[in-house]
Amino acid sequence: KAVADGRASAQRANFVVGRHAERTLAVAEDIANRARAVAAAPDDELRRRAPELHTRLGDLLLGLDAIGSVSIWDRDGLNLLHSRVEQVDPSLSIADRDYFKRLRGGAAEPVITGLLTGKVSGEQLFNVVYRRKGPGGEFDGVVVIALSPRHFHEFYRDLAKDDPALATFSLFLADGALITRWPVGTAQNRVPPSSPVLRAAQEGRKAGVLAMESSFDRGRHL
Repeated sequence: KAVADGRASAQRANFVVGRHAERTLAVAEDIANRARAVAAAPDDELRRRAPELHTRLGDLLLGLDAIGSVSIWDRDGLNLLHSRVEQVDPSLSIADRDYFKRLRGGAAEPVITGLLTGKVSGEQLFNVVYRRKGPGGEFDGVVVIALSPRHFHEFYRDLAKDDPALATFSLFLADGALITRWPVGTAQNRVPPSSPVLRAAQEGRKAGVLAMESSFDRGRHL
């Protein structure tokens, strides 16, 4: 019975956390589309109107605890607008970021990153990044939605309070990059390639229950 109850708890939690992640990404996409509309003007005009448009970007995020910021960057990786500050250092560039290179090279969008340190905020975050297109559909920069790992961590903590059978949660990408884990307690920033859960995700499995040893605390979990 204990195993059956544990399996049922794992299945319920899988559904809930999956829906939570889907809703958060849907909100990020909506904000990116609305930010594109705010930034639908030539780059020189956006820079001239930065104080006004900075406020409009900030207004898009009111009441959205999951999103730390939204920013617009030009085709060279230089900042045009940012919800956190009116004016960003004009020399600040994201051209070295992998997500920028991938979208400039034609990668499918969105690109979701692993944990990064924000160049403006200095905070730990992960980004959902969309392409910004010019009049002819050409690459014209990116829209960056910065998400807070803390939002997910707190959600997982609250789920565990409601169901003591839930011992741990991890949010990671299919390449193994670890975004957050509840409870906190690992210095690792990647899920080991040997993890059965990672292999299942890379094989395209959307849901399921595995009996396995944790890659982080070595405990046996469902």
